[in-house]
Amino acid sequence: MLSNPDMLYICASKFQMLEVANIACCSYFDDFYTTAKRKIDVVMRLAELYRPYLFFKAIFDDKNTDMLRAATRNSMDSEDVFHFQFDPLTINWEDYMMNVHFPSVVKHLFK
Repeated sequence: MLSNPDMLYICASKFQMLEVANIACCSYFDDFYTTAKRKIDVVMRLAELYRPYLFFKAIFDDKNTDMLRAATRNSMDSEDVFHFQFDPLTINWEDYMMNVHFPSVVKHLFK
């Protein structure tokens, strides 16, 4: 399996070959080259943007949230508890990521 540096090297070398072919053919592939360069720039920008999150090694838990919810249940009446419910287990994370987060990132990235 290829490592990330190997994959980047292969992509970069193929793109350089396209650049050389474009120059050799008197800019015949200029439109294709420009479009490909823009797409690669966007992918590289996204990779840089998400790098800290992709390689973050922390483990998250919700122990403090559970304790706060328990304290809230004990100190508030049932109507307030209903209105201030914040159980992260009730969130559909896949739906959130696919239908809210990613579309928002794409929308603001391509402004």
